[in-house]
Amino acid sequence: MPISEEKFDFGTTSSYQSWSSDGLPESEQFGYWAEKISEVYGPIRVSRAFEGAFRMNLVETKLGPLTMWSLEAQAHRAERNAEMAKKDQTGMVYVSVPTLGRLVGRQRQSILTLDQGWVGMIPSGQPASVSSDSNFGQLIVGLKAELVLDRLADVQNARMVQGEVPALLARRTAHLFARTSDFANYESSLLAAQLVDLVVASFGAKPNGNKFAPGLVRQLAMDEAMKRLGDADLNVEALAASVNVSRRTLEKLFAERGFTVHRWLVTRRLEAAKVDLENSDLTVEAIAYRWGFVDRTHFSRVFSKQFEISPAQYRKLKSRSRTA
Repeated sequence: MPISEEKFDFGTTSSYQSWSSDGLPESEQFGYWAEKISEVYGPIRVSRAFEGAFRMNLVETKLGPLTMWSLEAQAHRAERNAEMAKKDQTGMVYVSVPTLGRLVGRQRQSILTLDQGWVGMIPSGQPASVSSDSNFGQLIVGLKAELVLDRLADVQNARMVQGEVPALLARRTAHLFARTSDFANYESSLLAAQLVDLVVASFGAKPNGNKFAPGLVRQLAMDEAMKRLGDADLNVEALAASVNVSRRTLEKLFAERGFTVHRWLVTRRLEAAKVDLENSDLTVEAIAYRWGFVDRTHFSRVFSKQFEISPAQYRKLKSRSRTA
């Protein structure tokens, strides 16, 4: 039986490395896991309460200076004692986004009970333990502590958070993890910086600390818009409210990229509608409603202005080119 029904499928792309216990003799499976998890977290001891087969899957990828993992395994315990902690010179902070089951972490006096809806953070180089009594899975972001040392109020203790901003961090982590192979180097570095901003926002910035990069707010607004393109009520005011800024601030952020919020939103809707005109059997009117336009007349006018051809003419043109 698989550990979970849903898995990332990365094929053979060079952006991802993957390891699995599948195909190994049962006697070697848990030892293989112990080896691989030590490569992720540094010196650590693992143990389990049962014998026999041990199922695990581990996938690693990079996003700029960040390392990201998707991890799934059966119930077990991992512990780093004081002696092991002294040997850990990686200087890492690990952000954990649970995807399956429940994981309990302990460090000093902190106890983290992580399941879906929560996000955890644990620093390396200190004694700690994690355990689960059932199958569990998580996405992990590993970042150098120096990236957040001067920005977070506390990077020395394990912590867990819940709420709107951590939820954004969780969604963004999953989205970026699944698409790292799509990004050019400069894009990866930019997206990594934005993800670090979200980590800082989630776990508590220092009072009067660094402001979050303006690009983070703009990107969050764009992400929200792409999820709600078909919502006719999504306008500039609603989009600004969704990311907790004023309309004026959002307009300024988009203007830095050379366009207004309204124009960017309309363009994305028109591009989506264009794809439907090429590939779907929906009527022009149905496509207009599907992508947030108030009626066919308005849609046709805006489409014609953007592409210098009406929706109906564009569909006929594409239909002829396919049959030619």
